[in-house]
Amino acid sequence: IDDTTQAKINNWVEWRNFLTEINQKPKSTIGAFQKKAADLSKKAMNLQVNIPLEFNKQQIRSRISVVITKVKSLDLYIHLRQIPEQKVIKLVNELNTEIDYFQLQMEEIVKRSQIPMEEGEQDLIKMKDTSRAIPN
Repeated sequence: IDDTTQAKINNWVEWRNFLTEINQKPKSTIGAFQKKAADLSKKAMNLQVNIPLEFNKQQIRSRISVVITKVKSLDLYIHLRQIPEQKVIKLVNELNTEIDYFQLQMEEIVKRSQIPMEEGEQDLIKMKDTSRAIPN
């Protein structure tokens, strides 16, 4: 993540906790992996709680939902009696990809917010707002 985006998400405690948890490697026992998956699931669910105002947009909320779904699937597969190794490996790779996409989406929002508005653009946006229309 670039410095500008990093500065904006530094105060997002839930995101930092999630990244810290995901970067910690569990011990080599199945029980440790199961506990790790359960903890990740809890941390992922907490991502929805205090989304910073600038990032509280539909794009970010949908990315969070995808991450939560992947983490919960991983948690489910890890807790099965017969663990499907190939599915778990595939899910871990997909989860890493979704986290990258999530971070790219945050960077995109920050970049778009830095583009200055042209003269009269704000008035044009107001005119397109259908909630301001005169009722019949």
